[in-house]
Amino acid sequence: MDPAARRRIRDLAAWIRSAVPAGDDVLDTVTRELAPVLKTEQIFAYGLDTAGEKLRLSFLKSPLTGISRFRDGLASLVEREPTGFAHYDPRAPPPAQRNVAVTLGELRRATGVDTSPMLRLVEAHGFSTRDQLRVLVCDGSELLALVGALRERPFRREERDALQALVRPLRDRLALEHRLERVPWVFAALGVALDQLGTAAVVVRRPLRILHCNAPAAALIERDRAGFTAGLREELEGRGDGRWLVTPLERGGGPGHYLALRRRPPRDASTPAVAAGARYGLTRRQVAVLEGVARGECNKKIAAALACSESAVEQHVTSLLRRYGVECRAQLVARFWTDAG
Repeated sequence: MDPAARRRIRDLAAWIRSAVPAGDDVLDTVTRELAPVLKTEQIFAYGLDTAGEKLRLSFLKSPLTGISRFRDGLASLVEREPTGFAHYDPRAPPPAQRNVAVTLGELRRATGVDTSPMLRLVEAHGFSTRDQLRVLVCDGSELLALVGALRERPFRREERDALQALVRPLRDRLALEHRLERVPWVFAALGVALDQLGTAAVVVRRPLRILHCNAPAAALIERDRAGFTAGLREELEGRGDGRWLVTPLERGGGPGHYLALRRRPPRDASTPAVAAGARYGLTRRQVAVLEGVARGECNKKIAAALACSESAVEQHVTSLLRRYGVECRAQLVARFWTDAG
């Protein structure tokens, strides 16, 4: 690849990684800038909506003239043959094809399929099908976009490398855009879920900053903001009186985010705990620990009542999480009281 083409790819990768101004479409620019580097005018990028029962074309980007006619044919094809229209299944892209630039010959050898309805559609619209260079840009198993080019001459290794150099920045950029699109819906779902809990609930971040609260929590804040925040801060620092059940929402590095639930007045957990012991095959000591956890007691208090170490209680809690098939203490308590009716 000549030096000018290398510079063009480096500049394009840097532009994709940058904060692209609102209104600039990344794939429009990528297909336009890639065409001269790959020495082809037959280049496009498309995305598919895989969420519904039917596969649907969500977008098609290309500097090609007459692309609208091809768009209609492609939209019809993916709905008619969702798993057989090309050399991959959009709902479960083969791991070996994800984020890897491949030529048509490589696809044929890997899949054992010589042609496809997609290639026949492309040919019917006057585009070359002699060789293809394309990449499935994926975030995990989710297909974000396909970027592909067609031409008469076989694509060379350096042209495949040029496309491959853009895959990572393009994947990161498209994945970020997808996540940002979901943010309003995630917050709406969070609000609905917290309002259904029937007790005060807040999502907080260290140092103490309330990111979201439901109606019962808002009422407590309005009545005594200083007392509310002081009690919550003490609970986050491990000095609280147990009125809040605090569960980390983030594992690993970065600032801590937590879901804090106001504990309800203790309920009689002894009878449901015995029933749970019979249902899940628990030992007598595990039943006692489960009863304490269900009442909202901390490990230290449970250990004192059972005359054992806190580490022994922690081991029993871990076993209970495994028996119930849950991941955290809050889920264990919720499942326990749900089973109790």
